[in-house]
Amino acid sequence: MPQEEKKVVHPVAIFKESWGFCQQHFQGLARISAVIYLPVLVISVQMQMQILLKMAKPNLVFLLLGLMATFISTWGHLALTLFVNRAAGEGWSAGQSLSGAGKYFWPYIGATILTFLFMAGFWITGGVLAVSAASLLWKINKIIAILLTAAVAIACVSCTVYFMIRWLLYGVLCVTESAGPITALKRSHKLVKGYVNPVIGAYCLLILVYIAGSIPLSVLGATLRVLGAIGGKGNPIMSLIRVIYNTALNIVLIPLWASVSVVLYRKLKEAVEG
Repeated sequence: MPQEEKKVVHPVAIFKESWGFCQQHFQGLARISAVIYLPVLVISVQMQMQILLKMAKPNLVFLLLGLMATFISTWGHLALTLFVNRAAGEGWSAGQSLSGAGKYFWPYIGATILTFLFMAGFWITGGVLAVSAASLLWKINKIIAILLTAAVAIACVSCTVYFMIRWLLYGVLCVTESAGPITALKRSHKLVKGYVNPVIGAYCLLILVYIAGSIPLSVLGATLRVLGAIGGKGNPIMSLIRVIYNTALNIVLIPLWASVSVVLYRKLKEAVEG
């Protein structure tokens, strides 16, 4: 029997569809981003200024503030993903997305923890094996010991990249399919494994947009340094500008990231499962 022809997934088409969705539902996405990232901005500015002005040193309070900002940002990411997934087919509001994100918070955190533990596990295992083998071979042949260490490092990096790409959609699956941590990771691997290039292409386009969005900040910083308006690295004024600008950039681009992730998930599901 002839094999069924593999369906094509176009990164540019995914990006265009996602951009169109963001334009169509701009108000809802903007409300979610503002509710989430304005408190994050306040926390970030407070922490940054206290450190730079030497008003306080990093301590338990700073750790708790950082965890709070991470918690809020994660909630916002899930709310945006939920909004993108539901708004296209039915009347769905920003408030419903913000309140409904809690259902998916712990599965997402669980999948994130499993990913971290898995990555840390083989890095630690690889490091221990490489150091042990290299220490034994060092007195015999230093070149072999160095090559062995380099080979283990390359293997660890390759495995990290391999699984990171195939698990890119676990957050979307926690929301769109109400998947648990392990199920989300397995489903993401299944959907992505035959379409690695389109997935990389779609997210590379997003990264290029982020880079383009960061150019004005770099130009501003270089201009102010040339004019002598600010000092060198670690200047409080430039650091404050950087925090505010990056938060504003996230308010604009993270909804696009969520939209691309959901559209990519739908295209891959259609291509893989029909």
